[in-house]
Amino acid sequence: MRRFEAKARLVDEARGKFVVNFAGPAVARYWILFVDEDYSIALVGAKTRDKLWLLSRDSSLQAEDLETLKAEAVRLGFDLDKLILGPEARRLEGADD
Repeated sequence: MRRFEAKARLVDEARGKFVVNFAGPAVARYWILFVDEDYSIALVGAKTRDKLWLLSRDSSLQAEDLETLKAEAVRLGFDLDKLILGPEARRLEGADD
């Protein structure tokens, strides 16, 4: 597993916008796009729709949660054909046999 360290700073709390500095002066701008009721899953992405993260507090993502996140991403205009799933999500979709 690769590890990255970064600093994040909230820039617009009402809209869920934040910037992340991975190293040096360059920053990446991301939006919190969706959070479920109990904050167990979330979507974070870029306004340009070229970056998207499906996040879970639990290391064992449930199939229903994966579908919820994917449906929300599509609703927001993200192209899931470019989505790269990690091992846990691939297992849920039956593609990690």
